[in-house]
Amino acid sequence: MLENDYKDESEKINVLLSILQKLNYISKSFKCPNVSDGSHNISFIFKVIEGSLYKIGQYPSLDDMNRFKQNKVKEITREIFTELNQAHDLFASGSVNKAYIILREILDKRIITPKFLSKNFSGLKNKEVSISEKISFLKSDLPEILIHDEGLIHFLKKRAEDVKINESKHYFEIIYYAILIIVENDLSQ
Repeated sequence: MLENDYKDESEKINVLLSILQKLNYISKSFKCPNVSDGSHNISFIFKVIEGSLYKIGQYPSLDDMNRFKQNKVKEITREIFTELNQAHDLFASGSVNKAYIILREILDKRIITPKFLSKNFSGLKNKEVSISEKISFLKSDLPEILIHDEGLIHFLKKRAEDVKINESKHYFEIIYYAILIIVENDLSQ
């Protein structure tokens, strides 16, 4: 079949998966039960080598899924979208601490501080309150991971020069997705 012979992307993927199965590859697709139009599917491809199962691919890729979520962020603010992309690219290229610094600035300056200032907590001034205290005040407006993960809250208190690379690697995705969740929630309101 030629590229244009497929009715849609789904048919194209199914033909590819059937070919792979004949070549000792295993494929598995999952459909989101909440969406009936088939637009939320994910497929994985595995190869069996000497009794071990290896994941060799997936569609859409993790990067495609991240970019899809980031496209939603574009609607809120161009600055957050640009900074998220910059952090993502720095993390991917190994500049983990620089990526963390950018995410922390997005979280603090563009999300938490504006929410905190809009609440007017008994006359508290922004400069007097740490990021962890702001998170504590904003419990009802933030994802649970930011509120209940003591290690993350302790990590966010640290100055950039005190952060270890392993800590940044561990918390990068948590902070990244927390930002996306907050922005998505803000979009839906």
